[in-house]
This record gives sequence, C-alpha cells and structure tokens, in this order.
Amino acid sequence: SLLRLHTFDTIVGTDVVFTPSLVRPLLSCLALMAHIDTSIYLCLQIRCADSHALLLKKASRFGIGVEDCSDVLRDMPSCSWGLGMECKLLRLVVKKRLEDSVIIKRGKKGDKKGRSSKRSADVGKDGKGKKKRKR
Repeated sequence: SLLRLHTFDTIVGTDVVFTPSLVRPLLSCLALMAHIDTSIYLCLQIRCADSHALLLKKASRFGIGVEDCSDVLRDMPSCSWGLGMECKLLRLVVKKRLEDSVIIKRGKKGDKKGRSSKRSADVGKDGKGKKKRKR
C-alpha cells in the first residue's frame, strides 16, 4: 500500500539532526506525515550545534512545537545511559496544520524567506542601474 499524508500516529527518530542542510527537509517530512494527534519523539546528541539551533528555530514555521523532555531520562533507570552520552529527548507536537504546498515549499533547501542577507541590504543602484555598495 502507498503512504498517505498525515496518517502516522507515532514517529520516532534517532540521530536525525546532524547537518543544517537536512533540518528543513526533516521538518517538512514530519509535518507532511503527522496529524494533530501524532506522537513525535526525537532522541539525539547535539553533534552540530547549528543544526540543533536551526531545528528549534524553524520548527514553528512548519506548525510544529518542540519540547525538551530530556529530564524524563533521569527518572528511567533503563535510560540513564542516555544522560551520560548527553542525549536529548525531544517531543514534537503538531500545533497547526499547514497546507501541504506551504510545507513542501518551506522544506526546500533554497527557501530564503525569513533569512537576512547583509549583501542584499547593503547593495543599491547608482543612477545608471548598476549595483553599488552603500557606505
């Protein structure tokens, strides 16, 4: 049978956040597969601080909230090894269902909405239509 969008009740991922270029596609995939009642858990080590920060920052653009549940590991004797390895347990919740086309667009690598560009902010045009640096 084929996979259908927004039909997964539970999603579990481990070591899936390790490079910034894959954070948006991950969030897009999660948003497309999950529904409002889906339980999503990610267990990871912060191998790349930029990737982890990007996940936390961009999740809301995909209608996803992120809760750090790492303290739960302390109360579970069978999972205490995770603390020694500095594992993070994140619970993701679909807060708002976005249109699929919006999710796909935001998941693409070339999505520049919301990014600031010093170059574009500092470049103007002279009287001849040529770009020049503002001073």
